[in-house]
Amino acid sequence: MKLPHFFHRFRRWNRWPKRLLLLECRIHGSHYYSCLTLLENGQIHAGDGLRLAREPDNAYDAYAIEVFTDSGEKLGYVPKNHNRVIATLMDQACSICACVTHVEAAAWEPVAIRIEWQQSTLR
Repeated sequence: MKLPHFFHRFRRWNRWPKRLLLLECRIHGSHYYSCLTLLENGQIHAGDGLRLAREPDNAYDAYAIEVFTDSGEKLGYVPKNHNRVIATLMDQACSICACVTHVEAAAWEPVAIRIEWQQSTLR
């Protein structure tokens, strides 16, 4: 298998990035879960860690990815039009992490997140 040209640069210097950005987006479906309540109580802040979980049995999206706070409160989903690659990586047991990037209480989808692929999967 031939690697893309930029991989050779990382191999030569043995300098793999610690994390690779996969997606920056807003959480969808937050109005149906506890997201708005948590926002009103001031429990969601920029920089908070999040947990992602696959939901392969979802009737509307076979690649559905649920978004949870570290305490287990469901906030919503990764948008359907951006979740296929991330879901495939998660199905292959790749190390995926997420965090809140910013919160806009007045927005329709108030919580923006960042999803990254951690270095342990790049070997």
